[in-house]
Amino acid sequence: MKERTKKIAEDSFASEVNLKNEWNRLLGSIQKENKPVGKTRIIGKYLQMAAGYAAAVLVGAALVFVFTHTRTLPEQVQGGSFIVQTDNSDRSFTQLPDGSRIWLNKGTKIEYNQQFGIRNRNVLLNGEAYFEVAKNKKLAFVVKTKSIDVTALGTSFNVNAYDDGNEVTTTLYTGKVNVQSTLTGYKTILNPFEVAVFSKTKDKITTYVFTGPDKPVWMEPEFRFDMLPLIDITKQLEHNYNVVFVYRNQKIKHLKFSGTFDRDEKLDEILRVIKINTNIDYAIKNDSVIIK
Repeated sequence: MKERTKKIAEDSFASEVNLKNEWNRLLGSIQKENKPVGKTRIIGKYLQMAAGYAAAVLVGAALVFVFTHTRTLPEQVQGGSFIVQTDNSDRSFTQLPDGSRIWLNKGTKIEYNQQFGIRNRNVLLNGEAYFEVAKNKKLAFVVKTKSIDVTALGTSFNVNAYDDGNEVTTTLYTGKVNVQSTLTGYKTILNPFEVAVFSKTKDKITTYVFTGPDKPVWMEPEFRFDMLPLIDITKQLEHNYNVVFVYRNQKIKHLKFSGTFDRDEKLDEILRVIKINTNIDYAIKNDSVIIK
C-alpha cells in the first residue's frame, strides 16, 4: 500500500518534469522544421519573415495549449481509489501511472483503483475527457461510463459522458477503439476520425465520419463557430458557463452563426453578438438562458 502510494507520488513528480520536457521537444521540433534540408538554399527576406511569423504562431498556440490546462495530481480516497476532478469553472490535465495522459473538461471526474497498470487499466469517467493512451499490449485501456465501455491499446480519443446527458459520444483521433454498450452488449470498432454516439433513451449506437480538427474543440482557448447551428453553439456554452438553454421557439435552434470568442469572455457579451447577427432575443435568469 505504502509502496504503491510512493510510486504514484514519484510518477506524478516525473510527469511534471515530462510536461516541461514535452514543451522542450516541441521547441526542438519547430527548430528542426526551420533547418534547411539537402543543398543550401538562399531564402528571400520576405520568405524568412513569413517562416518566422509562422513559427511564432505555432509557439504561441502551443504555449496557450500547455499552460491553460492546470496540472492536477490524483487524490486518494477512502477504499484506496484515486480520483481527479474539475469543477464547473476549470479544466485540468493529469498523467496516470502507466504514462497515459488525460485532459479533463469542466465538471469532469475520473477514478481508477490501486491495481491500475498492474492488473488493469480501467478508468471510470463522468464528464468529458481527452485521452492519449500509453501502449501496453498486455493490458487494454478501458474507459468505463454508466452506458458504454471504450477499450483501447494505444491511441488518442475523446469521450463525452456526463451522467445528466442523453448521449455518450466517443471521438477517435488515432489508433482504434472498441465501443460497447453496457446495457445491450452491442459494440462497434472506430477508425481514426470516426464518432460513435450512444443514445441512452434508445439504447443504440450510431457512427459517422467527421472532418473536424485533430483535437476536441473544448481544448482550444477559443470558441470557433463556423456556420454552426445555434443548438450546437449553445451546447458548448452550457458546459463552459454551467447554464441551461431553453428555446421558446424551436425553429431558432437551426439558425446558423459564425464567430470566434475567448472562452473567458462573459456569456452576456457572446449572446449580445449572436443576437445582433441572428435577430434572436434572450434573457438570463439565474442558471437558465431563455432564447426567443
